[in-house]
Amino acid sequence: MLTWADGDATDRAVTITVNDDALPEADETVSLTLGAPSGSATLGVPSVATLTIVANDAAAGSLQFSPNPADQSVMENVGTATFTVTRSGGSTGAVSTTVALGGNATIGAGNDYTASNLVLTWADGDATDRTVTITVNDDAIPEGDETVSLTLGAPSGSATLGVPSMATLTIVANDAAAGSLQFSPNPADQSVMENVGTATFTVTRSGGSTGAVSTTVALGGTATLGSDYTSSTLILNWADGDSSDRSVTIAVTDDPTPEASETVMLTLAAPTGGATLGAPSVATLTILESDLGGGAGSITAIPATSSWSLGLLVLLLIMVALSKHSGSGPRSLK
Repeated sequence: MLTWADGDATDRAVTITVNDDALPEADETVSLTLGAPSGSATLGVPSVATLTIVANDAAAGSLQFSPNPADQSVMENVGTATFTVTRSGGSTGAVSTTVALGGNATIGAGNDYTASNLVLTWADGDATDRTVTITVNDDAIPEGDETVSLTLGAPSGSATLGVPSMATLTIVANDAAAGSLQFSPNPADQSVMENVGTATFTVTRSGGSTGAVSTTVALGGTATLGSDYTSSTLILNWADGDSSDRSVTIAVTDDPTPEASETVMLTLAAPTGGATLGAPSVATLTILESDLGGGAGSITAIPATSSWSLGLLVLLLIMVALSKHSGSGPRSLK
């Protein structure tokens, strides 16, 4: 009860002491209404006031993605990706939250993806899970991996946002946006004489140039690296957007040792950055022997234009002529 003496016009106060209990509950109110004025006093405006006690014990619960972390990665042709949102710690009152979309993927039919309802609601006492479905469009456009970020926001009904309140979907491209790496032409095999000096193999990037990529070149074959040949760098790199050709150079050693033909096999391997290996991914260099040798069993050819060849031809003609003249077989010359 509030009282004033004759001539007293000072303010009076009503104090409400709130009990901070640990009981999960919704927001509560206290209404204060002036009434039964006495001494000819009247009630002014407002004569009613309301105190709202905001719950601090999450009676409405918290809203968050599940599991933690909730990030996902799917191939572009996977169809759909589903994210779960849970209500935990309380279910008092009707609550809701919105889901904001971001990332570098483009939403909309005919673009990168579409999404289900982005406003999630729960009735009083309802703590069942809610889902958000992202439907991925499997387009044929060469492109890099893309992302869709999902962020919970604007919780209502005294609900709070739990952890995690954000999830990311990574859409992994399946259309070779990074391109394929291969030798060119097809087939890329070469044959060179041992004394040719060098042989160059070309490696191309085709079908896409998104992102930085690389490949290694493994060497094999019957030739020996270091003694029969040397090579240029065996790691080939391309920057994002770069589709210019790369080359591998084999420098052949022209040694004097008689030996059979030898081979160098070049094999592309370990592509990075989403690049794939095209065809051919293997090329062979055949090093043909340029040394005549001269060991046992070898035959030395006499050029047809040499003096020896001409002398033998004249001698043969004389023997034929004498044989015809005498009517008998060839006679020996003295």
